[in-house]
Amino acid sequence: FAERSRSYSFVVTLLVMVWATNVFIPPLDSNYTTVDIQGHRGAYSSHWLGAQLAVLVNSFFGLIGFYLVKNAVDRDRRTDVGQLLAASPLTRVGYTLSKWLSNFLVLSSMLAVVAVCTGLLQIVRGEDTAVNPVALLTPLVLLVLPFFALVAAVAVLFEVLPFLRGGLGNIAYFFLWAFGGIMSSFEGRGRLEVRNDPMGIGLITPSMIADAARAFPREKITGEHMSLGINIGGKGDAPLVLFPYGGIDWTPEMVLG
Repeated sequence: FAERSRSYSFVVTLLVMVWATNVFIPPLDSNYTTVDIQGHRGAYSSHWLGAQLAVLVNSFFGLIGFYLVKNAVDRDRRTDVGQLLAASPLTRVGYTLSKWLSNFLVLSSMLAVVAVCTGLLQIVRGEDTAVNPVALLTPLVLLVLPFFALVAAVAVLFEVLPFLRGGLGNIAYFFLWAFGGIMSSFEGRGRLEVRNDPMGIGLITPSMIADAARAFPREKITGEHMSLGINIGGKGDAPLVLFPYGGIDWTPEMVLG
């Protein structure tokens, strides 16, 4: 990790995270949206921004993060460091765990940048300038960090399995991310399906939909037309209608999951 953190590519990655966070939290007069619940979105409070960033970071950087860190073992092969380590007392378990920890620290550094930028952007956007660190960080710590730990482990696994080491593994992970992560999250939306939702999206969106439906009872908001991602045009010429979001009601089962 020390070697990686001293590289120019690591600095560039952190700068990209700053840019991505700014994209994920659109300006108030922006012509695109990132979370649209039938023409509504939560006001930019700490509760909403923490939940919104957890959903978007897990969705997009669950894919990108894998390709960013899937080079730790290969670098040892290319530089012949692996041969030196093979002759040392270091065990295979110790080696793979250290590579996982290195990957996890890289991804955690990216998340730390996201958290700081989100707090600053809450003030800059100006809808709710009272930053609540607990409300902001809880979804990131409980949902994003565990998922990044999983991505870091899968990256090491793919590097040590010969048939997944190259391009085939890159393609296989894309389908694993799409169908094992994104699709399972949306299938479990609206009910607690911890085992089948590694990204945790299905734990966040029900509270968003419920608060929107509570704020606009006549519009029959069910979440069937909820949109996540970069949606150019948003609601056309009309801005999204805001609603107060109270955050996720964390239960012991959700936290342990």
